Amino acid sequence: TTVQIGHDNSGLLAKWLVDCVMVRNEITGHTYKFPCRRWLGKGVDDGSLERILIGELVSSTSDEELGKQCRTPPQQKSPTTARRLSITSLTGKNTKPNAGQIQEGIGEAVNNIVKHFHKPEKEGV
Repeated sequence: TTVQIGHDNSGLLAKWLVDCVMVRNEITGHTYKFPCRRWLGKGVDDGSLERILIGELVSSTSDEELGKQCRTPPQQKSPTTARRLSITSLTGKNTKPNAGQIQEGIGEAVNNIVKHFHKPEKEGV
């Protein structure tokens, strides 16, 4: 399951640090967590305004517990350098990645591919 998030880079708070997105299907009662842990906005992280996130089904929890799982992290300095992703950067040396780390790596790879092939429209003057 995937979700695409983004914004138009306008307004006073045009740079977002997205920890995760939680989605609940009211028909089935299933809740999905879409980890991100990246910035959206020009001039931060990789400059992307959109991300494709890969979801994971979460066990049944109360709304209060869901809020604790995905909360606003403390303010951080925005990274400005490009990130390189490797299995060792996710897990450390000589450690096999777990499912969450693999999902994070796949999400990163998909976003890099989309960014590479996406041709942005010319911005208005």
